[in-house]
Amino acid sequence: DALAAALGGALRDALAPRYLPLWRTVLEACGELFAAAGPTSLPGCESLLTGMRDLYDDQRLGEARGSLMASLGLAARAVGPRAFVERLPIKVSTSDGGEDSSWLLSVLRGHVARATLDFFAAYFVPLQAWLLE
Repeated sequence: DALAAALGGALRDALAPRYLPLWRTVLEACGELFAAAGPTSLPGCESLLTGMRDLYDDQRLGEARGSLMASLGLAARAVGPRAFVERLPIKVSTSDGGEDSSWLLSVLRGHVARATLDFFAAYFVPLQAWLLE
């Protein structure tokens, strides 16, 4: 959807450091965009989704962290867990400094919709088995 892509681009730009005081409001708008556009928000808003993920480790996020998590949850519900993890894979670090995005599991909790059992069996059961080893 072209409108969603245009809005997503504008919101992605608004997540730049110079707009730091507005991040909470911008993140809430991001969540609403994904909720309104649903699955049609992708691929047009993919850069917005990855930009939101990239904010997680930013120390300046501060009190806007709750808005980030809620907005990513709305995005996950809107696009479905398969599309969400295809764009934001869940990676568990096995060493210091390794890439770790396991925090995305808490985003998915309570925001699962448009999911099939075969996807969960293929994606999450092996991840769980690996974590239990």
